Amino acid sequence: MSRRPTLTTLRAIAPLAVLPENSLVRLLNCASWISLDPGYCFIRQNDDANAVSFLLSGYVKIMRGEGVARPCMPQGSNERRQRPRLDAMVALIGPGSMVGEAAALLGGSERSSAITLTTSELIRIPNDEFSSLMQSSPAFSFAVAGKMAERQIDVERQVELMRGPLEGRVHALLRHCRSIGLDPVGALTNAEIARMVGATRVAVSPIMSRINGRLGPRSTSMLQALSG
Repeated sequence: MSRRPTLTTLRAIAPLAVLPENSLVRLLNCASWISLDPGYCFIRQNDDANAVSFLLSGYVKIMRGEGVARPCMPQGSNERRQRPRLDAMVALIGPGSMVGEAAALLGGSERSSAITLTTSELIRIPNDEFSSLMQSSPAFSFAVAGKMAERQIDVERQVELMRGPLEGRVHALLRHCRSIGLDPVGALTNAEIARMVGATRVAVSPIMSRINGRLGPRSTSMLQALSG
């Protein structure tokens, strides 16, 4: 569902809040306010970039990879069919985050895909309007740069998740999810958690089971073997 935002809504968004009222009034004519169900891909990697999204509520996973299937092989071939898929979840974002700004600033196609994990509400601003604001308002440019710096810190945190014993990496990811208000057990699959900590689903599943209190002594021994 899409509707027009109000001035109050625009002022609730950190980078937009620094704009003067005449700029916000202008945005009312081109910005859209959309509500999305869980599992909706509102940005697709390699598609033409057309808008920057500001997350009002909900959580979104940022996916990156080829996203292209191999050609289907002739019937009887030993090759298995492969569905298109995105190889890695590179970030989790929550309310107050911004998506699509890199493509707007650098031009070209989208660098990654964005998929809602929960019911989410976003304000979307066309790229040309976003670029115009960046050029005309130093305060807005500074606020956007701050958001991009926060994203870089998140990337560095993701690198840290790849270090140390596997169980510690899983716990670090779960702590990060909870720090942004996201319940990782309900929102993420074991396969997604595994990709974010640089492991396999087979190795991560017993760890998640133990975290949820479902493992017995024999499974605990298996967990220690997998984590070692």
